[in-house]
Amino acid sequence: MILQKGITGKTQNSNDLPKPDGKDFKRLCYTLIAQLGGSVKAFTQPQIDTNYFHVDLEVFNKRLHLLLNENYPYLTVASEVDFFNITFIDVPILTKQFAPYYTILLKAELNERIQLRSGRKKGALLNENELIQEELADLVYWQPETVGHVLFNHWD
Repeated sequence: MILQKGITGKTQNSNDLPKPDGKDFKRLCYTLIAQLGGSVKAFTQPQIDTNYFHVDLEVFNKRLHLLLNENYPYLTVASEVDFFNITFIDVPILTKQFAPYYTILLKAELNERIQLRSGRKKGALLNENELIQEELADLVYWQPETVGHVLFNHWD
């Protein structure tokens, strides 16, 4: 996966990014989750230290989490969301409901390893990317292990 400019939440000009609309996402979550017999327990907007919308939900007798990147229409499901630990899972019966509206990212894509060249900030990331310098510096500082932890992060 190519790590696009602004995907980390840091950007010089967010007007040129395909930002998803939070109100539309919230409305879709309540509607589509209810159609599956589930319920939304909490809906959290991106904060100063998070770059994603977080929906805590109960569906299929499980507690799950929907995550939507704040700058790109990338959606995924997680079984656990903690500060430095997000466990990505695939739940096709859930994500197919959202597929007409968002790009669904699978566990395999999100668990791709981040490859950093040690001792450098510029040119430190070996994964294919279009990140700006500030984002690259954050990767060196925060040392994320996977692509998923870049796309859905708790960096300030």
